[in-house]
Amino acid sequence: WVDMRVVSAGDHPCRARVLREMKESMVEHGHFYAANPPSLPVEYMRDRVYAFTRALHGLPSHEKQRFTPPVGGYTGSDVEGAREHSYEGGTQSLVCSWDYSRHRFRSQPQAPRWPRGLGVPGACEGATAEDFLDDLYDRQNSLGIDICVALAEMLGLPPKTFLQHFASGSRPGGETASTGDMGMIRL
Repeated sequence: WVDMRVVSAGDHPCRARVLREMKESMVEHGHFYAANPPSLPVEYMRDRVYAFTRALHGLPSHEKQRFTPPVGGYTGSDVEGAREHSYEGGTQSLVCSWDYSRHRFRSQPQAPRWPRGLGVPGACEGATAEDFLDDLYDRQNSLGIDICVALAEMLGLPPKTFLQHFASGSRPGGETASTGDMGMIRL
């Protein structure tokens, strides 16, 4: 487990030790577990992200139908023609999921408008689902930047080596902040 609070604080007295442990985990196990990311605290995940996910999945099927591919990211067995792809031959997936890409669905002129509110604790009154997902994207990208900076340092490279994958902007310490599309959020 890598305590991301230490990694994220560039001047933390234990940072060098934690980066060594992170590197050892990568070499020995091929991965590490990023614990305690400051941008994604447990309370935020539990109280807001899970509530948001429940609200989205709780929408009526006719509302979900508007968000099926190719104009949206909902797939599920509860909507006709929107079944998730099965990864085993001869089977049908029962998975229901919402995929969100910051740029992919916005760039389509026929993309449906996201519902407002959804009863998510801490969400601004009248905020859309897209607003919530953009905030989640920013939080995940903040964690991604911290990990990219740490990986570069572990490899003896300049800290900003991998940050070209993030769009321009700035964070404390001069790292580039992301407004880009680093992939998909799946709920």
